[in-house]
This record gives sequence, C-alpha cells and structure tokens, in this order.
Amino acid sequence: MEAILSSFVLPIHQSVTYELDGDLNHIADVYSGEAEDFTCTRIINPTTSALERRYLTLRGLDPV
Repeated sequence: MEAILSSFVLPIHQSVTYELDGDLNHIADVYSGEAEDFTCTRIINPTTSALERRYLTLRGLDPV
C-alpha cells in the first residue's frame, strides 16, 4: 500500500472489489474497525486513506 501512497497521482477506479482473506475473526475485526483493511469504497478505500494522510502531512501532523 505504501507504494500506492507515494505515487505522484493516485488512480481513480470507477469500480472495485475487495476480498478479505483470513479467518472470520479477522474479518469481524475489520468490519468493527479493530483491524485495518478496506471494506467498502464509500466508507474507507485507498484513495481516501491517501488523501487523509497527505492532508495530515500538509497540516504538519503525523499521519498514522
């Protein structure tokens, strides 16, 4: 994911599908917000995550 975040221009995809690998406990943690992964493009996706990180950097804050 870091390679995508450091690119000059982020791609915008009109459609996307995420596959959650792992056991059901991990998937439950992702949907409850306890584990980091992408679930739905309207809630969290690579583009909004990159935008949030760049915004925090511009504000002088440490992106987590």
